[in-house]
Amino acid sequence: MTRPQKRAVAIAGMLVFGLFFIWLGEDGWEINAIPAQYAGYIVIAVGIAAAFGLNIWRGGPLDPSQDHVADKPAPEIPRAKSR
Repeated sequence: MTRPQKRAVAIAGMLVFGLFFIWLGEDGWEINAIPAQYAGYIVIAVGIAAAFGLNIWRGGPLDPSQDHVADKPAPEIPRAKSR
């Protein structure tokens, strides 16, 4: 199985898992005091984000190790020229 095929299967699995949680939430199930429906919506949202290519894990846009604020110089504030 190629890498894109594995990714597609993983995304489809996340969507099915999210739908399963939503189905359980209809019966009143809770996961750590959170209705299972809401957990299902979150799982589906992550699956949709993955389908659009959003990478929040290592090396992605939300990876804190990619933040190098101390390495960047402070931006200079342009001053008005005096006459």
